[in-house]
Amino acid sequence: MFGGLHIEMTALSSLGSLPEDSGWTGAPAEAGVASVGTADSFVSAASVTKTRHAHQVTTCSLYKLLQSAYSAYCTDVEEMTDPTDTRSFEDWCEHRKLQSP
Repeated sequence: MFGGLHIEMTALSSLGSLPEDSGWTGAPAEAGVASVGTADSFVSAASVTKTRHAHQVTTCSLYKLLQSAYSAYCTDVEEMTDPTDTRSFEDWCEHRKLQSP
């Protein structure tokens, strides 16, 4: 039976394989946050602490971008129509999911 560390390493390794060819490992290197080798190690979860931190930073960054897109949507709706026509954040997310493949 695996312990907590091994379970987390396996989970992070599985998560790392999802964005493997998306350029996700290149972003920290281009931003100067991590070297290319360190960024590549996030995919294999060689260091659990660094990999966990990379996933947390990525998730926070993507959420901030999502919030920014929702704010832009709210501003556009308020300029074009009645502000009461603005969708809630949850409804807007569901609507965007249906529009995007």
